[in-house]
Amino acid sequence: MKIENQKRTRSKLTWLEFFTEVKEFYELNGCLPAKDLTDTHEKRLQIWCNNQKQLFKDNKLSADRVQMLLGISSEILKDRRTSLWDNTFRTLKVFFQENGVLPTTLSKDSLEKKLAGWVQTQKLVKKDGKMNLEREKLLLEFLPTFFQENRGHGYSDDEWAENFGEFKKFFELNNRLPSKYSINKDNKEELILANWVGTQRLNYRNKNILPEREKLLLEVYPAFFIVREMKRRYCVSKRRNKPKF
Repeated sequence: MKIENQKRTRSKLTWLEFFTEVKEFYELNGCLPAKDLTDTHEKRLQIWCNNQKQLFKDNKLSADRVQMLLGISSEILKDRRTSLWDNTFRTLKVFFQENGVLPTTLSKDSLEKKLAGWVQTQKLVKKDGKMNLEREKLLLEFLPTFFQENRGHGYSDDEWAENFGEFKKFFELNNRLPSKYSINKDNKEELILANWVGTQRLNYRNKNILPEREKLLLEVYPAFFIVREMKRRYCVSKRRNKPKF
């Protein structure tokens, strides 16, 4: 097998370093590191790949890392002992845990689009009465509103109302919108709300938001849909006015 001439000699590599070396290996050889390799370093890469599969199986791999790994090869996270359905379902759960929303076909991200298509397929299979009862149970345990008709970017009416209530409480308590860049980075609730706010803005820009929802959001904060643009202009203005040394 081909591999870079310059190998790292450190006993421990970071996740990103392992990722880079596996990617380079795949680009050079057209395959992932295998069990029968004799090179010690290549064996380490193969073990690392297996560890990523296990983390993915245990829902302990972040959505960003899942996407990066799938960018190398669609085979890298597949467990031959489980079905394609199971693997896709795990990927969906990781996405939902990270974003607090189901994937949408409006996204520019290829992985999210594929997941959104898979979600729609499950709903159609259920509607046609052809869904496996065990799979239906798994989907409902994951998200009780999974099969409800969505009215805009991944949210049923009940789910949207619940998220809106949480958003309104947050705004009244903090007098600001939830932010992904909050000082309190461990606050997962704020991150989920920030993603939800971003979703509402995306729906608004795409003219895909219900009038009653738009009205409710503007009642909480009249500048709800223009804050991001104002912030961008403010940042640009600051850069322009920055003194040169």
